Order: sequence, then C-alpha cells, then structure tokens
Amino acid sequence: MNWKDLFLARDGRIPRLSFWIGMAVLLIFELIILAPAGVFQWDAATNPAPIWFRLLEFVVSLIVAYPCYAVLLKRLHDRNSAGTLALVAVALMLISDFVNIFWPMEIAGGLTTVGYIINVPLLLLVIALVIELGFRRGTARPNRFGSDPLASAP
Repeated sequence: MNWKDLFLARDGRIPRLSFWIGMAVLLIFELIILAPAGVFQWDAATNPAPIWFRLLEFVVSLIVAYPCYAVLLKRLHDRNSAGTLALVAVALMLISDFVNIFWPMEIAGGLTTVGYIINVPLLLLVIALVIELGFRRGTARPNRFGSDPLASAP
C-alpha cells in the first residue's frame, strides 16, 4: 500500500481493506492528539467543552479533512460513483466543528437545536457511507475511474 497515494491522491480506486486501514489511521491520529487533551476533564453535564478544546478539535479536523476526502473519494470511485458524497461528508464535519467553536452543540440536556440540525444529517451520511464503502464490494471490472484494485495482475 502506498501511503502517500492513499491519503493524498484523488485519482484511482481502493478496495475495502485500504478504506478501513485509511480511516483507522486517521481516527488513531485524531485520538492521539485529542485524547491526552481530554485528561483535563470537564463536566459536560454542567458546561460545554472549553473553547481551547473545541478549537483544537477544529484544527485536527482541518488537518485530517483532505486525507479523509482522498480516501472516501477513491473508495467511491471503486463503487463507480462520483466524489460528491465525500465532499459533502468532509464539509459537514468541518462545519460541525467550526460552529461548535462559537456555539457549543452539546449542553447538559444533550444536543442543542443547532447540534441536531448539523450532526443528525452528518451521522446519517456517515452511517450510509460506512455501509456503502466499508461493506459493499467495488465494481468487479474496470470502470471510468480505473482498473479493479482486486484484479490480479497478468
């Protein structure tokens, strides 16, 4: 697996295993940065996460946005789909984290109205993408985005 192509290239196709590995690497990267910051606990039941933590979440989201887009895009290409959903998913993630900096989306009673408006569609899209990209096989032949990544080389 070429890591540079996986996280930076926008062309070509990747199989499910590469998708899962790419998403796991990005998630682990986020956890490595955000989990130690969570050592400074705050009570979410009485107040939202501090502004510095919400800002850190947004910066980390900016860092992983393009690699996440590249992985989603290539997996969508393997399913013979355009990359619009990848762009929408990454954009919603960034919008959610950006809005959360200035207007915390979580309060003692759960999500705020803005939290529901932004995060429920994002959650539904993520669930649909996980099913579509993580569990369904790609096109079993060459398609407009390239050759089948699972086809054995002659």
